[in-house]
Amino acid sequence: MKRTLLIWLLGAAVGAPAAHGQESSRAWDVEVNLTGAFVRMAGNLLTDATVDRLTVGGWGWPGATAGTRLSGHVWAGYSFQPGLDLHLFEAWGFGGPRDGHIELAHRTGSVHAVSLRAGPERVGLFGSLAIQHARPTRYHMSYTRSGPTVALGNGSYATDLEVVWRTRPSTSLALGLGYRKVHRSGVSWTLGISFPLSTPRVETPSFEPVDRSILIASSDLEAARASVASELFYLPVLFHVSVGRTWRSVARGR
Repeated sequence: MKRTLLIWLLGAAVGAPAAHGQESSRAWDVEVNLTGAFVRMAGNLLTDATVDRLTVGGWGWPGATAGTRLSGHVWAGYSFQPGLDLHLFEAWGFGGPRDGHIELAHRTGSVHAVSLRAGPERVGLFGSLAIQHARPTRYHMSYTRSGPTVALGNGSYATDLEVVWRTRPSTSLALGLGYRKVHRSGVSWTLGISFPLSTPRVETPSFEPVDRSILIASSDLEAARASVASELFYLPVLFHVSVGRTWRSVARGR
């Protein structure tokens, strides 16, 4: 009796029929994530008013999502979003007036997620819960002063600056929301976003004057680091701008 009940529960969990001669089917899907192309086209519309320009370079491979239906309303799968090369240009000042301009180049780390989605199979909104891992993001900020000097803390220095830092790898729970449609032909598309519930740790920025003969006082250097740190916020969001195909595998019971 117990053995029969255990076999029945295992069969129900994987969607396998217990009765002789019955068939079961399971939906599988693979989608290509085109987030890089989307950011390249619409990135400047997503930035705030202080940003002069945003460019996207180095987008080579698209991301991908693959998964299967565990039941009519539950989907499980894996998603991958490759890193992007982003270049941001804006006026900047280290805690004081915006006395120069920066070019901030950052290579975002790839994002990986194992997700459960709850939503209809063919068309509609879905919510998701995921374990999301983000690789380090590397930043290189080149500051060019507009006048003869740059203000750092209580001092002024006749040099431009190079500032480098990066985030640590991070793993976090993530919540998401999206919309998916599967056409009769099997072609599918998904629009969605997933937010991690914690942010990656950021390493201390390192400063290097372009004019190596310039010595920056330690108190001014700490003030400049604090100014940069106050502006740092990176949330490794996973976007779904995807298109692909869904198909069904059929298993016949014995």
